[in-house]
Amino acid sequence: MTATILNSKLQNAFAKRSSLRTLKKRQTAFSLTELLIAMVILELILLPITITFSTSSKNISVSEQAFIKHLRALEITEQIIALDFNVIPLGHFDDDNLKEGIKLNNDIKYMLHLTDSPGLLRELSIEADSSNNFKSIKITIKSQSNDEKPFVLVTIKANENA
Repeated sequence: MTATILNSKLQNAFAKRSSLRTLKKRQTAFSLTELLIAMVILELILLPITITFSTSSKNISVSEQAFIKHLRALEITEQIIALDFNVIPLGHFDDDNLKEGIKLNNDIKYMLHLTDSPGLLRELSIEADSSNNFKSIKITIKSQSNDEKPFVLVTIKANENA
């Protein structure tokens, strides 16, 4: 009796094994529907990643431009602040004036050291307060294409002799 039970169990095992083999032999490739579903799932996974990378590279580019504008404004500010209060002229100076040099109050033409920045325009505006103890220095850096927000830096120079 045990031999017949054992024999039937072996026959069932062999039958299942042979049916698995035929199932494996029949299913060797993916169907077109399965491929399309896999591609859609892959696209849904990759789309947010692609959007994130493209946004990040755009933000890095904008940050780089803002940084360059900030450096160009600081470059002018440091040179004007280094001058004696009494020789700093009042007025508005555009990019061409700054490149040619500004005429100081003691009739000396002062050549600013300006780093070449293609595509950027610089403006300098200097005003005195009513007591003539402070001069407001405003530097504006903007792109020639006007597609970006200009960078504005304002500082004050005090008359140390007053």
